[in-house]
Amino acid sequence: MMSSLYTYIVVEDDRKASSEIIRRMNAFPDWKCLGSFTHYAEALKLIRQERPHVLFLDWELGDGTSIDILQGIKDLTDYQPYLIFITAHLTHRIPESLIHFKVHHYLGKPIWGKLDIYLKDYLQQAILHIEIHRKELFVWLTTIEKIRVKINPKELICIQQAENPRNKILCLSKIQSYEIRATWMFCEQLLKDSGANYFVVKQREVIVNMDCIEKIEKKSALRLKDNIVVKINKDKFRELKNYI
Repeated sequence: MMSSLYTYIVVEDDRKASSEIIRRMNAFPDWKCLGSFTHYAEALKLIRQERPHVLFLDWELGDGTSIDILQGIKDLTDYQPYLIFITAHLTHRIPESLIHFKVHHYLGKPIWGKLDIYLKDYLQQAILHIEIHRKELFVWLTTIEKIRVKINPKELICIQQAENPRNKILCLSKIQSYEIRATWMFCEQLLKDSGANYFVVKQREVIVNMDCIEKIEKKSALRLKDNIVVKINKDKFRELKNYI
């Protein structure tokens, strides 16, 4: 069975409304829900970590507004989610501060009739938006087995030195990695050109994607996404602290 191609979250302080949005989204097997939230702080944390493709955002939240979420993600490099903004009932004025953000759809409450009719169209437009940006980010590389692979450098968790000093291992997950013939200069340029937020843990041995750092263990190791662990010395740890 294929895994979902696209992801979304729902940020809505009415849990019943969240459930209804998710129920309708379940009709589209290519879409996976990464969570529903009633508070902006917890939603913002997940968005910054997982970068879901579509955000369903309610205006009023338990600890603020969705503007706080948009302010919190505007500094993320190359992250342009598809925004479906849920306003209060149609008599409510759309917040002026929203003009600073690219919102793709405004839905005035009640939204159920609109979603029943237009949700499929919204998702088709969202997919087009996602794929346009994906095309800009993907690059083709050749593995040591002479296989051509297409990757998004920003999705790399880390790059490590292979046994053969001429080769590097590009880790996309614990079970998906590619060994390519490349110099460290090439690897750094690849990350730099893509806008990836990277850090050289050990010269000519390990580069990590800082967006994939999940935990620092006793100042001697970094636990990355997918439970990948790399060691770090004290000098590099002090340097890393300047960036996180």
